Amino acid sequence: MHRDRLITALSLIRRDYKKEKNEWWWYTYGTFVKFSYDIDQPLTYRKFALDDEKLKTKYTEMQRHLRGIRDNLSTLTIMLHQANWQKKMAREGRLDDYYNDYYNMLYGTALADSFLTKYRSSYDTIAKAIIVIRRDPGHKPRESFTELHDICEEDYNKGVRILGEHLTKLIQSCDWYKPMLDARDGIVHENLQSSGFMHPRILFQIYKGFAKLINIPEVMLNENLADLELYAAVHIGYTFSLLEEFASLAYDILPVKKFSDSETAKSGYVGLGLVKDSIERVLDGRI
Repeated sequence: MHRDRLITALSLIRRDYKKEKNEWWWYTYGTFVKFSYDIDQPLTYRKFALDDEKLKTKYTEMQRHLRGIRDNLSTLTIMLHQANWQKKMAREGRLDDYYNDYYNMLYGTALADSFLTKYRSSYDTIAKAIIVIRRDPGHKPRESFTELHDICEEDYNKGVRILGEHLTKLIQSCDWYKPMLDARDGIVHENLQSSGFMHPRILFQIYKGFAKLINIPEVMLNENLADLELYAAVHIGYTFSLLEEFASLAYDILPVKKFSDSETAKSGYVGLGLVKDSIERVLDGRI
């Protein structure tokens, strides 16, 4: 587990109190949010318009991918929110009068499959954004994070030629991606099934033969069963951290003008408070 990445993710999550609604509004801020804001400005407001057509094309392409990334993050955090809501319903015995924990197991394993599938696809959108700022514009790899990851892992020099040293190292650092990919591919391509457990919490595991494909001790209730909320929060946290590093590199590679009011840029997501709470539980060892 990458504690440093999770601590970075926590530093990006904040909240404002909305008096008119008597509730807290959770949001992220930081380099990735500012970068998204600064990409939008010249494409949205005429007074910031770009004169360089090639640069404008890159901005337009990047803007599309950044919106896709934010949409994916929204879906993933909503899935975490749904898992938490379901857990509360299960604890209150409101899923079914008699088979409450059984239905929680069924719904939970379906949600685990959906999260893994969406999480995997979300990284292809990140790959598209990375490809926009690659070093070699004449060599466009397939828009797949798996392909980029394989290139960087198997042939570092090739990765540097295509992407540049910093982006290659960034992709290499994503060592959580391959274990997640194996679990997702098992579900999609090999008809593997998530195995749940009759319990008020949403617990799951994916087996390939006798091998466990989910194996992050810090999010597991025991050696066999992972808590879906904790598992999801950790991976969302890793993604927030990855996007911070990506945005820092992208500022220099494009380059992108920083607007003075970009300090106010914020991105709100349903379920962010749960992401924060779950990551804190994992870091504190409160399984």
